[in-house]
Amino acid sequence: MRRPPAVEDRGRFSGHLAREGLCHNGHRRPPRRARRPGRRCLLGAAAVSLPIVALFSGIPGCAKSDSGDRAEADYGRGILDFARHRDQQAVHWLGQASARGNLAAEALLGRVYLAGQCVRPNYARALRLLRPAAARGDISAMRGLISAYRYGLGLKQNFAAARRWILDASKHGAPWALAELGKLYIYGRGVRRNPHTGFDLALAAAKRGSVEGAMVVALCYGHGWGVPKDAPAEISWLTRAAKAGMYKYVGPPGGCRGGSVTESAYTLIGRIYEHGNGVPRNARLAEAYYLRAIRLGSTLAMNDLGHLYEKLPGGPAERAKAIGLFQEAAARGSAAAAWNLAYCYQHGIGTRISMRLAAGWYKRERSLLRPRVIRGNRLAEYMLAMAFLTGVPRDPPRAMPLLGRLARTGEPQYEMLYGAAELRQGGTARHADGLRWLERAAKGGDSDALDILGDAYSYGLWGVQRSKKKAREFLAKAAAIKAELRDDGGGGYHHH
Repeated sequence: MRRPPAVEDRGRFSGHLAREGLCHNGHRRPPRRARRPGRRCLLGAAAVSLPIVALFSGIPGCAKSDSGDRAEADYGRGILDFARHRDQQAVHWLGQASARGNLAAEALLGRVYLAGQCVRPNYARALRLLRPAAARGDISAMRGLISAYRYGLGLKQNFAAARRWILDASKHGAPWALAELGKLYIYGRGVRRNPHTGFDLALAAAKRGSVEGAMVVALCYGHGWGVPKDAPAEISWLTRAAKAGMYKYVGPPGGCRGGSVTESAYTLIGRIYEHGNGVPRNARLAEAYYLRAIRLGSTLAMNDLGHLYEKLPGGPAERAKAIGLFQEAAARGSAAAAWNLAYCYQHGIGTRISMRLAAGWYKRERSLLRPRVIRGNRLAEYMLAMAFLTGVPRDPPRAMPLLGRLARTGEPQYEMLYGAAELRQGGTARHADGLRWLERAAKGGDSDALDILGDAYSYGLWGVQRSKKKAREFLAKAAAIKAELRDDGGGGYHHH
């Protein structure tokens, strides 16, 4: 009998699993049942390789029922077409297999419509496919429903329902389910926030072979969630995830081809070395890891490497490389790259100033972002708002509803942006509203909000009565937060 994987602080972890209704190794062993035709996964948790029946369907003595044969064969054709980047044909064959009752095809097609990467998003159709498949025990369909409840795709956002499906998937033996449950505890979604429990769950998932668990453990070491910050440990876990995750896919919930875990892991390691987050800065190592991710097709790594080339002392040659990378990533559908190109043409970075080309790339960025904004992607909302505020042509009135929606999520960064934008709009009422949002962001520890409030009290701006004492307090707090971020390696990273 195999022993369960060792977990740090076993007593606390085992007690937690018992409260969740799970056994010592994180799942309840399902009843033994007849084995189905083997389908091993080459496209992540949602997809599997060519079914055996598709290989032998023409050989006498190997036929099953006609309908079952055809469903399996259609499903196999769909998987092969995905592997060959023939997405529309793949969706067609999956639809045929789903109509003939193939459970795996229903689950994968549901996740495709949920993600909207190969087809236009259709949440109603996705849920019609996913719910029956999940009820019949398909783990991939359960994962799709978890994403739908977590992000509010086609239904009301409900973290408690997401947690129930995560527990159900764990009972069916899905190692990634423990990592998903860990993320709920790390972020406090639907449960009381407890990063220590979240880290324990992710570590258990990683030790059971879950690539998702390894990624969450790495992020915990990087951000200090439940464990002290440890950059070498973060790099070690990211490397482990990269080696194991070549055929696992991440990104929007289950789409056709998000970025592979390997791409994401290499990109994150590159950022650590570029910004010196807990390790000495090393531009050449950062470049090497970005190039590894780019060879796998990562547009995010193209953007990051472009930014790195902009900062290197190579002069025009390095900046020309950056422009080339931004152009390649934008051609592959990266909204961030379209922004970067527009910004370069607007300000003459690595190229001549051209407001005509800048306006064209800003327009391209907005067209790429709008479908993501409709799906509720916060980062897309932020990028679109910034394009309206600072792009060519500027259109601040269209940015304000986006920023207001973001500010109401309670994130200090978004509260600061909305408050600052309100101050720029002018008018006593808007100034007062902007100052209220800035004070909320300052309470959340946003250094930019503290700086703006310090200036307001120093010079009596926006209707604020001058107060040197308050100004010194705000500016001192801002300086302390910035010093802490520098000690941690520069804090976060932003594309623009």
